[in-house]
Amino acid sequence: LSSATTLAAQSASRESSNEATAQIPATLLASALNHAVAHMDENLVNQIYSDNNVNALYKVAKSMYANINDNNDNVINAVQIFHALAEEHHVPSMIQLGFAYSEHDKPQAIKYFVQAGEAGPDAPSLYNAGRLLAEEGNYAPALGYMRAATGTGNDMSKTATAKEGYQTLSKHLQTVDLSLQDMVDIFPYADLEDNFPQNEAEKLWNAAMEKLSRGKDLEFVVKKLSELQVGHHQQMSPLQTNFLRRILVILLGKMNSEL
Repeated sequence: LSSATTLAAQSASRESSNEATAQIPATLLASALNHAVAHMDENLVNQIYSDNNVNALYKVAKSMYANINDNNDNVINAVQIFHALAEEHHVPSMIQLGFAYSEHDKPQAIKYFVQAGEAGPDAPSLYNAGRLLAEEGNYAPALGYMRAATGTGNDMSKTATAKEGYQTLSKHLQTVDLSLQDMVDIFPYADLEDNFPQNEAEKLWNAAMEKLSRGKDLEFVVKKLSELQVGHHQQMSPLQTNFLRRILVILLGKMNSEL
């Protein structure tokens, strides 16, 4: 084998019949073949060289990763194979990388869960991205990805899990000490149905945020947000109601301190 073996592969995330290619170093390929011969169906050995070899390599790499007590080198090689396949837009490999990095490198795990979630689309990956972002304290995208997961796919059990996670995080955020900027960033994602703010409410919010981003005319900002609170409170989620009240308290405090 040469230093790098090019394998014709059908990408699992593409619907076209065009072949994709994955550059798999010979050492990794040899490791996968040895594992397949020792532990798996011998047909996989032949499938690695067939048109469906991406899926065959994925199955072998997943088995290698699961057998952590068998050979630690196998685990390392499996992750490298997942990387090679993920570069060819193989969604299951992206998901495996998300789990592989989830305990020791959350930013990398989030990266691959997001890629898998958006490429699939894959609801569990979107949810896992949101879950890890929440653990990192990055709440706005956390709610955004959890919310996206609730509308992805037809598996009602997975949708229910995403909704439950979103609602749990929303309740938690009502009690967390957050900065003004945090609450402003989170507010648009704080409605599970993505129905608010819209139309006139959105105009009020955007007008207030434009002034606030420039740090000018707090009186105008408070006026617009107060109009939003009074005229549209019934449309808001509990988290948005909570945040808007807290945002106004902070802004009024800033105004009083400037007097």
